[in-house]
Amino acid sequence: MSFVQGVAFSMFWTLALYFQIKVAALSGAQQVLLGSVGEAAIFLCEIPTGVVADVYSRKLSIVIGYLILGLAFAVQGLVPTWPVMILGMAAWGLGETFLSGAKEAWVADELVHEGREHEVPATYVAGSRANQIGAILGAWAGVLVGRADLRHAPIASGALFLLLGIWLALVLPETGFAAATGGRAKGWQGMISTAGDGLTLVRRSALLPGILVLIFVSGVASEGFDRLWVNHLETMFSIPSLGALGPAGWFALLASLSMGLTWVVLWILERRFERRGVAYAPVMTVLNAIVGAGIVAFVWVGSFWGAVVLYLLAKAARRAMEPVRAAWVNDQSEPSVRATMLSMSGQAHGLGEIAGGLVAAAIAAVTGVRLAITFSGCVAGLVSSLWAARLGRIEARRDPA
Repeated sequence: MSFVQGVAFSMFWTLALYFQIKVAALSGAQQVLLGSVGEAAIFLCEIPTGVVADVYSRKLSIVIGYLILGLAFAVQGLVPTWPVMILGMAAWGLGETFLSGAKEAWVADELVHEGREHEVPATYVAGSRANQIGAILGAWAGVLVGRADLRHAPIASGALFLLLGIWLALVLPETGFAAATGGRAKGWQGMISTAGDGLTLVRRSALLPGILVLIFVSGVASEGFDRLWVNHLETMFSIPSLGALGPAGWFALLASLSMGLTWVVLWILERRFERRGVAYAPVMTVLNAIVGAGIVAFVWVGSFWGAVVLYLLAKAARRAMEPVRAAWVNDQSEPSVRATMLSMSGQAHGLGEIAGGLVAAAIAAVTGVRLAITFSGCVAGLVSSLWAARLGRIEARRDPA
Protein backbone atom coordinates (compact mmCIF):
# COMPACT_ATOMS: atom_id res chain seq x y z
CA MET A 1 0.00 0.00 0.00
CA SER A 2 2.76 2.44 0.94
CA PHE A 3 4.76 1.54 -2.16
CA VAL A 4 1.90 2.08 -4.61
CA GLN A 5 0.90 5.29 -2.84
CA GLY A 6 4.46 6.52 -3.29
CA VAL A 7 4.36 5.78 -7.03
CA ALA A 8 0.99 7.49 -7.56
CA PHE A 9 1.72 10.57 -5.45
CA SER A 10 5.09 11.09 -7.08
CA MET A 11 3.64 10.79 -10.59
CA PHE A 12 1.44 13.78 -9.76
CA TRP A 13 3.56 15.95 -7.49
CA THR A 14 6.91 15.69 -9.31
CA LEU A 15 5.60 17.82 -12.17
CA ALA A 16 2.75 19.58 -10.37
CA LEU A 17 4.32 23.04 -10.20
CA TYR A 18 5.65 22.73 -13.76
CA PHE A 19 2.23 21.49 -14.96
CA GLN A 20 0.46 24.41 -13.28
CA ILE A 21 2.69 26.89 -15.11
CA LYS A 22 2.99 25.28 -18.54
CA VAL A 23 -0.47 23.70 -18.99
CA ALA A 24 -2.87 25.54 -16.69
CA ALA A 25 -1.01 28.85 -17.13
CA LEU A 26 -1.37 29.77 -13.44
CA SER A 27 0.35 32.76 -11.89
CA GLY A 28 2.52 32.48 -8.81
CA ALA A 29 -0.29 33.87 -6.66
CA GLN A 30 -2.66 31.24 -8.02
CA GLN A 31 -0.17 28.49 -7.25
CA VAL A 32 0.12 29.64 -3.64
CA LEU A 33 -3.66 29.85 -3.40
CA LEU A 34 -4.01 26.29 -4.71
CA GLY A 35 -1.83 25.08 -1.88
CA SER A 36 -3.81 27.12 0.63
CA VAL A 37 -7.09 25.60 -0.62
CA GLY A 38 -5.75 22.09 -0.16
CA GLU A 39 -4.40 22.81 3.31
CA ALA A 40 -7.64 24.53 4.32
CA ALA A 41 -9.52 21.37 3.33
CA ILE A 42 -7.13 19.34 5.46
CA PHE A 43 -7.60 21.69 8.40
CA LEU A 44 -11.40 21.56 8.21
CA CYS A 45 -11.72 17.82 7.65
CA GLU A 46 -8.91 16.19 9.65
CA ILE A 47 -10.77 15.56 12.90
CA PRO A 48 -14.16 14.51 11.40
CA THR A 49 -12.52 12.04 9.01
CA GLY A 50 -10.21 10.76 11.77
CA VAL A 51 -13.21 10.05 13.96
CA VAL A 52 -14.72 8.06 11.08
CA ALA A 53 -11.71 5.75 11.27
CA ASP A 54 -12.11 5.38 15.05
CA VAL A 55 -15.89 4.97 15.12
CA TYR A 56 -16.61 3.03 11.93
CA SER A 57 -13.60 1.39 10.28
CA ARG A 58 -9.94 2.06 9.54
CA LYS A 59 -10.34 0.13 6.26
CA LEU A 60 -13.38 2.14 5.15
CA SER A 61 -11.54 5.40 5.77
CA ILE A 62 -8.46 4.23 3.85
CA VAL A 63 -10.47 3.04 0.82
CA ILE A 64 -12.51 6.26 0.68
CA GLY A 65 -9.31 8.31 0.88
CA TYR A 66 -7.66 6.62 -2.07
CA LEU A 67 -10.79 6.84 -4.24
CA ILE A 68 -11.13 10.57 -3.55
CA LEU A 69 -7.46 11.14 -4.35
CA GLY A 70 -7.88 9.30 -7.64
CA LEU A 71 -10.69 11.60 -8.71
CA ALA A 72 -8.93 14.73 -7.42
CA PHE A 73 -5.77 14.14 -9.46
CA ALA A 74 -7.35 12.76 -12.64
CA VAL A 75 -9.78 15.66 -13.01
CA GLN A 76 -6.94 18.20 -12.96
CA GLY A 77 -5.31 16.52 -15.92
CA LEU A 78 -8.58 16.08 -17.79
CA VAL A 79 -9.80 19.66 -17.28
CA PRO A 80 -6.79 21.87 -16.37
CA THR A 81 -8.71 25.07 -15.73
CA TRP A 82 -8.48 27.32 -12.68
CA PRO A 83 -11.94 26.50 -11.21
CA VAL A 84 -11.50 22.75 -11.74
CA MET A 85 -8.02 22.78 -10.23
CA ILE A 86 -9.34 24.60 -7.17
CA LEU A 87 -11.94 21.84 -6.76
CA GLY A 88 -9.30 19.21 -7.40
CA MET A 89 -6.99 20.55 -4.70
CA ALA A 90 -9.86 20.80 -2.23
CA ALA A 91 -10.68 17.16 -2.98
CA TRP A 92 -7.00 16.28 -2.53
CA GLY A 93 -7.10 17.79 0.96
CA LEU A 94 -10.26 15.84 1.80
CA GLY A 95 -8.78 12.57 0.54
CA GLU A 96 -5.60 13.12 2.54
CA THR A 97 -7.58 13.46 5.75
CA PHE A 98 -9.31 10.12 5.24
CA LEU A 99 -5.84 8.53 5.06
CA SER A 100 -4.14 10.61 7.75
CA GLY A 101 -4.27 8.72 11.03
CA ALA A 102 -6.30 5.84 9.60
CA LYS A 103 -3.31 4.11 8.00
CA GLU A 104 -1.10 4.47 11.07
CA ALA A 105 -3.90 3.37 13.40
CA TRP A 106 -4.63 0.37 11.16
CA VAL A 107 -0.97 -0.72 11.34
CA ALA A 108 -0.96 -0.36 15.14
CA ASP A 109 -4.25 -2.27 15.50
CA GLU A 110 -3.05 -5.22 13.41
CA LEU A 111 0.34 -5.48 15.15
CA VAL A 112 -1.21 -5.23 18.62
CA HIS A 113 -3.74 -7.91 17.64
CA GLU A 114 -0.80 -10.16 16.69
CA GLY A 115 1.10 -9.41 19.92
CA ARG A 116 3.76 -7.35 18.11
CA GLU A 117 3.10 -3.89 19.57
CA HIS A 118 6.82 -3.28 20.05
CA GLU A 119 7.26 -3.33 16.27
CA VAL A 120 4.99 -0.32 15.61
CA PRO A 121 7.68 2.44 15.43
CA ALA A 122 9.99 0.38 13.21
CA THR A 123 7.05 -0.61 11.01
CA TYR A 124 6.10 3.03 10.44
CA VAL A 125 9.66 3.73 9.35
CA ALA A 126 9.73 0.64 7.11
CA GLY A 127 6.45 1.68 5.49
CA SER A 128 7.78 5.15 4.87
CA ARG A 129 10.88 3.64 3.28
CA ALA A 130 8.72 1.54 0.94
CA ASN A 131 6.81 4.70 0.09
CA GLN A 132 10.05 6.46 -0.83
CA ILE A 133 11.14 3.60 -3.11
CA GLY A 134 7.80 3.80 -4.90
CA ALA A 135 8.13 7.56 -5.12
CA ILE A 136 11.49 7.27 -6.89
CA LEU A 137 9.90 5.09 -9.57
CA GLY A 138 6.84 7.34 -9.73
CA ALA A 139 8.92 10.45 -10.37
CA TRP A 140 10.45 9.01 -13.52
CA ALA A 141 7.19 7.37 -14.56
CA GLY A 142 5.46 10.74 -14.36
CA VAL A 143 8.09 12.40 -16.55
CA LEU A 144 7.97 9.58 -19.11
CA VAL A 145 4.17 9.48 -19.19
CA GLY A 146 4.09 13.27 -19.52
CA ARG A 147 6.69 13.57 -22.28
CA ALA A 148 4.08 13.79 -25.03
CA ASP A 149 1.56 15.74 -22.94
CA LEU A 150 2.01 16.89 -19.34
CA ARG A 151 -1.69 16.21 -18.71
CA HIS A 152 -1.05 12.48 -18.90
CA ALA A 153 0.86 12.47 -15.60
CA PRO A 154 -2.03 13.57 -13.31
CA ILE A 155 -4.47 11.37 -15.23
CA ALA A 156 -2.25 8.30 -14.78
CA SER A 157 -1.72 9.13 -11.10
CA GLY A 158 -5.46 9.39 -10.51
CA ALA A 159 -6.12 6.09 -12.28
CA LEU A 160 -3.53 4.34 -10.10
CA PHE A 161 -5.12 5.69 -6.91
CA LEU A 162 -8.54 4.51 -8.04
CA LEU A 163 -7.19 1.00 -8.73
CA LEU A 164 -5.44 0.95 -5.34
CA GLY A 165 -8.66 1.90 -3.54
CA ILE A 166 -10.65 -0.80 -5.32
CA TRP A 167 -7.98 -3.44 -4.66
CA LEU A 168 -7.76 -2.58 -0.94
CA ALA A 169 -11.55 -2.76 -0.62
CA LEU A 170 -11.24 -6.39 -1.68
CA VAL A 171 -8.10 -7.57 0.16
CA LEU A 172 -7.24 -5.30 3.13
CA PRO A 173 -7.65 -7.20 6.45
CA GLU A 174 -9.08 -5.57 9.57
CA THR A 175 -8.74 -8.00 12.46
CA GLY A 176 -7.59 -5.75 15.30
CA PHE A 177 -10.11 -2.91 15.05
CA ALA A 178 -12.39 -2.14 18.00
CA ALA A 179 -14.84 0.71 17.43
CA ALA A 180 -14.35 3.58 19.88
CA THR A 181 -18.03 3.77 20.80
CA GLY A 182 -18.30 1.79 24.01
CA GLY A 183 -21.93 2.02 24.96
CA ARG A 184 -22.52 4.97 22.66
CA ALA A 185 -24.49 4.71 19.47
CA LYS A 186 -22.68 5.18 16.22
CA GLY A 187 -23.25 8.35 14.30
CA TRP A 188 -22.57 12.00 15.02
CA GLN A 189 -23.04 11.55 18.76
CA GLY A 190 -20.35 8.87 18.84
CA MET A 191 -18.09 10.88 16.56
CA ILE A 192 -18.38 14.01 18.70
CA SER A 193 -17.80 11.98 21.84
CA THR A 194 -14.67 10.36 20.39
CA ALA A 195 -13.32 13.77 19.35
CA GLY A 196 -13.96 14.99 22.89
CA ASP A 197 -12.02 12.02 24.25
CA GLY A 198 -9.11 13.04 22.07
CA LEU A 199 -9.17 16.63 23.34
CA THR A 200 -9.35 15.37 26.92
CA LEU A 201 -6.27 13.25 26.31
CA VAL A 202 -4.40 16.31 25.00
CA ARG A 203 -5.34 18.39 28.05
CA ARG A 204 -4.10 15.84 30.56
CA SER A 205 -0.93 14.89 28.68
CA ALA A 206 2.40 16.48 29.55
CA LEU A 207 3.77 16.11 26.02
CA LEU A 208 0.90 16.06 23.51
CA PRO A 209 0.17 19.82 23.60
CA GLY A 210 3.83 20.58 22.97
CA ILE A 211 4.03 17.97 20.20
CA LEU A 212 1.04 19.57 18.48
CA VAL A 213 2.70 22.99 18.73
CA LEU A 214 5.86 21.54 17.17
CA ILE A 215 3.81 20.05 14.34
CA PHE A 216 2.10 23.42 13.77
CA VAL A 217 5.43 25.26 13.62
CA SER A 218 6.80 22.64 11.22
CA GLY A 219 3.82 23.38 8.98
CA VAL A 220 4.57 27.11 9.10
CA ALA A 221 8.15 26.39 8.04
CA SER A 222 7.27 24.12 5.12
CA GLU A 223 4.89 26.00 2.85
CA GLY A 224 7.09 28.82 1.56
CA PHE A 225 9.88 26.43 0.62
CA ASP A 226 7.51 23.92 -1.00
CA ARG A 227 5.74 26.47 -3.21
CA LEU A 228 8.68 28.66 -4.16
CA TRP A 229 11.76 26.47 -4.62
CA VAL A 230 11.11 25.88 -8.34
CA ASN A 231 10.54 29.61 -8.81
CA HIS A 232 13.87 30.33 -7.10
CA LEU A 233 15.86 27.85 -9.18
CA GLU A 234 14.31 29.06 -12.43
CA THR A 235 14.81 32.72 -11.56
CA MET A 236 18.38 32.45 -10.25
CA PHE A 237 19.87 29.78 -12.50
CA SER A 238 17.37 29.02 -15.32
CA ILE A 239 16.84 25.25 -15.01
CA PRO A 240 18.74 23.54 -17.84
CA SER A 241 17.45 20.68 -19.97
CA LEU A 242 18.25 17.14 -18.88
CA GLY A 243 18.89 15.50 -22.21
CA ALA A 244 15.81 14.40 -24.15
CA LEU A 245 13.65 14.81 -21.04
CA GLY A 246 14.05 18.59 -21.05
CA PRO A 247 13.78 20.70 -17.86
CA ALA A 248 11.09 18.31 -16.54
CA GLY A 249 13.78 15.65 -16.24
CA TRP A 250 15.45 17.66 -13.47
CA PHE A 251 12.34 17.41 -11.33
CA ALA A 252 12.39 13.63 -11.58
CA LEU A 253 16.12 13.52 -10.87
CA LEU A 254 15.86 15.77 -7.83
CA ALA A 255 12.81 13.89 -6.55
CA SER A 256 14.47 10.49 -6.90
CA LEU A 257 17.75 11.63 -5.34
CA SER A 258 15.99 13.25 -2.38
CA MET A 259 13.89 10.14 -1.82
CA GLY A 260 16.96 7.92 -2.06
CA LEU A 261 18.69 10.06 0.55
CA THR A 262 15.55 9.89 2.69
CA TRP A 263 15.69 6.10 2.42
CA VAL A 264 19.19 6.15 3.88
CA VAL A 265 18.10 8.40 6.77
CA LEU A 266 15.07 6.20 7.49
CA TRP A 267 17.25 3.08 7.42
CA ILE A 268 19.52 4.65 10.03
CA LEU A 269 16.52 5.61 12.17
CA GLU A 270 15.01 2.14 11.86
CA ARG A 271 18.25 0.51 13.05
CA ARG A 272 18.41 3.01 15.93
CA PHE A 273 14.84 2.24 16.99
CA GLU A 274 15.48 -1.50 16.91
CA ARG A 275 18.75 -1.36 18.89
CA ARG A 276 18.23 1.43 21.40
CA GLY A 277 14.51 2.06 21.68
CA VAL A 278 12.91 5.35 20.82
CA ALA A 279 13.86 8.84 21.99
CA TYR A 280 11.76 11.04 19.75
CA ALA A 281 12.66 14.58 20.85
CA PRO A 282 16.42 14.41 20.17
CA VAL A 283 15.78 12.98 16.70
CA MET A 284 13.26 15.72 15.91
CA THR A 285 15.64 18.39 17.22
CA VAL A 286 18.45 17.30 14.92
CA LEU A 287 16.22 16.83 11.86
CA ASN A 288 14.62 20.27 12.26
CA ALA A 289 18.03 21.91 12.59
CA ILE A 290 19.22 20.19 9.39
CA VAL A 291 16.08 21.28 7.53
CA GLY A 292 16.42 24.90 8.61
CA ALA A 293 20.11 25.17 7.82
CA GLY A 294 19.61 23.45 4.48
CA ILE A 295 16.80 25.78 3.40
CA VAL A 296 18.63 28.99 4.32
CA ALA A 297 21.81 27.85 2.60
CA PHE A 298 19.83 26.70 -0.45
CA VAL A 299 18.38 30.12 -1.08
CA TRP A 300 21.65 32.03 -0.67
CA VAL A 301 24.18 29.70 -2.28
CA GLY A 302 25.63 31.10 -5.50
CA SER A 303 25.69 28.01 -7.72
CA PHE A 304 23.08 25.74 -9.25
CA TRP A 305 24.83 22.58 -8.10
CA GLY A 306 25.20 23.91 -4.57
CA ALA A 307 21.51 24.70 -4.50
CA VAL A 308 20.74 21.17 -5.72
CA VAL A 309 22.78 19.56 -2.95
CA LEU A 310 21.22 21.72 -0.24
CA TYR A 311 17.72 21.14 -1.58
CA LEU A 312 18.30 17.37 -1.36
CA LEU A 313 19.56 17.65 2.22
CA ALA A 314 16.61 19.72 3.41
CA LYS A 315 13.98 17.59 1.66
CA ALA A 316 15.40 14.29 2.90
CA ALA A 317 15.58 15.44 6.52
CA ARG A 318 12.04 16.79 6.42
CA ARG A 319 10.60 13.64 4.87
CA ALA A 320 12.32 11.55 7.53
CA MET A 321 10.49 13.51 10.24
CA GLU A 322 7.05 12.29 9.12
CA PRO A 323 7.14 8.67 10.42
CA VAL A 324 8.97 9.78 13.58
CA ARG A 325 6.25 12.37 14.24
CA ALA A 326 3.49 9.79 13.66
CA ALA A 327 5.15 7.30 15.99
CA TRP A 328 5.59 9.98 18.69
CA VAL A 329 1.91 10.96 18.61
CA ASN A 330 0.90 7.29 18.58
CA ASP A 331 3.13 6.61 21.57
CA GLN A 332 1.35 9.34 23.57
CA SER A 333 -2.18 8.28 22.50
CA GLU A 334 -4.71 5.78 23.80
CA PRO A 335 -5.91 3.05 21.39
CA SER A 336 -9.55 4.19 21.35
CA VAL A 337 -8.64 7.63 19.98
CA ARG A 338 -5.44 6.81 18.14
CA ALA A 339 -6.67 7.75 14.66
CA THR A 340 -8.33 10.89 16.00
CA MET A 341 -5.08 12.02 17.65
CA LEU A 342 -3.07 11.34 14.50
CA SER A 343 -5.64 13.27 12.48
CA MET A 344 -5.50 16.09 15.01
CA SER A 345 -1.74 16.27 14.45
CA GLY A 346 -2.40 16.45 10.71
CA GLN A 347 -4.81 19.29 11.31
CA ALA A 348 -2.17 21.16 13.32
CA HIS A 349 0.29 20.75 10.46
CA GLY A 350 -2.30 21.89 7.92
CA LEU A 351 -3.13 25.00 9.94
CA GLY A 352 0.58 25.77 10.15
CA GLU A 353 0.91 25.44 6.38
CA ILE A 354 -2.01 27.81 5.83
CA ALA A 355 -0.46 30.41 8.14
CA GLY A 356 3.04 29.90 6.76
CA GLY A 357 1.80 30.11 3.18
CA LEU A 358 0.09 33.43 3.79
CA VAL A 359 3.16 34.89 5.49
CA ALA A 360 5.52 33.58 2.82
CA ALA A 361 3.28 34.90 0.04
CA ALA A 362 3.20 38.34 1.67
CA ILE A 363 6.99 38.40 2.09
CA ALA A 364 7.49 37.27 -1.51
CA ALA A 365 5.14 39.98 -2.79
CA VAL A 366 6.92 42.72 -0.85
CA THR A 367 10.59 41.71 -0.77
CA GLY A 368 10.96 38.75 -3.14
CA VAL A 369 11.18 34.98 -3.16
CA ARG A 370 14.58 34.76 -1.46
CA LEU A 371 13.46 36.30 1.81
CA ALA A 372 10.22 34.32 1.77
CA ILE A 373 12.16 31.04 1.61
CA THR A 374 14.64 32.35 4.20
CA PHE A 375 11.70 32.91 6.54
CA SER A 376 10.76 29.23 6.17
CA GLY A 377 14.30 28.12 6.92
CA CYS A 378 14.62 30.28 10.01
CA VAL A 379 11.36 28.97 11.44
CA ALA A 380 12.50 25.37 10.92
CA GLY A 381 16.08 25.82 12.06
CA LEU A 382 15.46 28.01 15.09
CA VAL A 383 11.88 27.81 16.36
CA SER A 384 11.16 24.15 15.57
CA SER A 385 14.50 22.73 16.69
CA LEU A 386 14.54 24.74 19.93
CA TRP A 387 10.97 23.71 20.73
CA ALA A 388 11.78 20.04 20.06
CA ALA A 389 14.76 20.35 22.41
CA ARG A 390 12.43 21.76 25.08
CA LEU A 391 10.11 18.77 24.65
CA GLY A 392 13.17 16.53 25.07
CA ARG A 393 13.84 18.03 28.48
CA ILE A 394 10.21 17.40 29.50
CA GLU A 395 10.44 13.84 28.19
CA ALA A 396 13.67 13.23 30.12
CA ARG A 397 12.12 14.45 33.39
CA ARG A 398 9.18 12.06 32.92
CA ASP A 399 11.44 9.12 32.08
CA PRO A 400 14.87 9.54 33.72
CA ALA A 401 15.98 6.11 32.42
